[in-house]
Amino acid sequence: MSNDKVPALIEDPALSQAYQKVRANNGGASYAILNYVSKEKLGVQAVGNGSIEEGAANFKDDQSQYGFFKVSFRADDDTERTKFVLVTWLGPNVSILQKAKLSVHKPLVKSVFRDCAVEITSSDRSELTSEALTSQIKRVNY
Repeated sequence: MSNDKVPALIEDPALSQAYQKVRANNGGASYAILNYVSKEKLGVQAVGNGSIEEGAANFKDDQSQYGFFKVSFRADDDTERTKFVLVTWLGPNVSILQKAKLSVHKPLVKSVFRDCAVEITSSDRSELTSEALTSQIKRVNY
């Protein structure tokens, strides 16, 4: 982003702090979940060091949210890898209008949650497991 004023949607410094915690090499966090605190402003709903499934449990059926996940796995060459996944959650009970605004908001979210190996848009928690995300990463990167 340029030196222009940060858009209101992502102006909360806690968003970048959550991102940095997940990106940290020294343990930090394994996921960060963002939610809408108002129609035009995101906040940090959760930051945790649990499993992908634990992080995905924060997604609500009636909300649009974003998640940034650290996924560690053993690659086909038997090396330990860590990759990052950006999830756009569209709860199954989200209105069409709420879904439409994500096309405008997602690029702003990506300016905070940068450098991900895979982006997923989902309304199905079964797609948000360690196994499923690792499979997505391997399909794209290996």
